[in-house]
Amino acid sequence: MKFSLSPLLSAAIVAGLMAIAPAVPASAQSIGKTAPDFVGRTQSGDEIRLSDLRGKVVVLDFWASWCGPCREEMPFLVSLARELKNEDFQIVGINVDEQTEDMNAFLAGLGTRPTFPIVLDPRGDIAANYRLPGMPTTVFVDRDGVTRLAHSGFKDKDKDLYRDTLKKMLAAAPTVPPQTN
Repeated sequence: MKFSLSPLLSAAIVAGLMAIAPAVPASAQSIGKTAPDFVGRTQSGDEIRLSDLRGKVVVLDFWASWCGPCREEMPFLVSLARELKNEDFQIVGINVDEQTEDMNAFLAGLGTRPTFPIVLDPRGDIAANYRLPGMPTTVFVDRDGVTRLAHSGFKDKDKDLYRDTLKKMLAAAPTVPPQTN
């Protein structure tokens, strides 16, 4: 007898495990290395290229509608973006849902929608380049395009980690002059 799980049940099991698992650093191999460049499109068709954001501190947030910890992290990121709106800083959400309707339903359920761009990655091409250990995974990229922190999961105590990391990164000057086009 062959046993298989439906995709919905599989997603629920993964989300449940992520909810009870401790938040952990993501792949240590990426720390101190140039973040993989990507080109992605938002739902409105705008193109986002990571390398175009050189000179800014960038937070890449990989998330999905079925992810329990993402429901806690996203409102925090929305408030963080508002809090740091005058800084040389950009959050880019990267949604890995296969159906944009799932993403839209998730976003509609937030008190305040994100003002930062959300790139669609339904096939997981961008996510694959970052070797994500789970959802959400949040990658902090410095002004030079170097990964300084990659964090998987989200709990309330991670808010301090995010703020402290950003504070240090925003205070640091770039070591390489930003590229101009």
